[in-house]
Amino acid sequence: MSNVNAVNLYRRACGDITLDDFLRCPHKTTTGIFYTPACCCFGVLEPGQDFQVVDGERFHRQAVFEARLFNKNEEWRWLRDPTDASGKGRGVGLREQSLGADWKPVETPLTPLDQYYLLWGEPLPEADAPPGWQWLSSARIGKLAVPRDGGRRLRLRSREYLGLAPGEAGEHGNVVVLEERLVDIEAFPEGD
Repeated sequence: MSNVNAVNLYRRACGDITLDDFLRCPHKTTTGIFYTPACCCFGVLEPGQDFQVVDGERFHRQAVFEARLFNKNEEWRWLRDPTDASGKGRGVGLREQSLGADWKPVETPLTPLDQYYLLWGEPLPEADAPPGWQWLSSARIGKLAVPRDGGRRLRLRSREYLGLAPGEAGEHGNVVVLEERLVDIEAFPEGD
């Protein structure tokens, strides 16, 4: 597969790590998606600070079983090991530029393809959202606090990385999505 837009993707793995230790991995401000049995919540993590979650009534840190932290440069993922009673799990970071020997290339070349996922819910004109946040709401999911303001529908931007399929399929030129990285939350374009 030949493409002038090909990029290198790097991965850094960290195993046997608690959520608290994992939250120290990103070096820049990141948006987080935290999954618990009771809810899916967005949060914001500033370097050197604790993360901020607006929907604190349903969110319980010790119940998080999956976390995805992302910004325009990198994504960090953490998944709790269900057999580890101490709450440890495995984490991985993904980015297009290596930051040293701990960052290993995933596969080259990969072709990036931006994708978008519409976040469910209509913006609520409520004044109780903190600055920089807004509420999305729908009858099916209730209210969801999202760390973007502006009173518009929102979408999650991701980047898929396409490469040759493994085995014989790749030898015949078949391409698959080998990896995906969350990038940003942005306003849904008007008129779309």
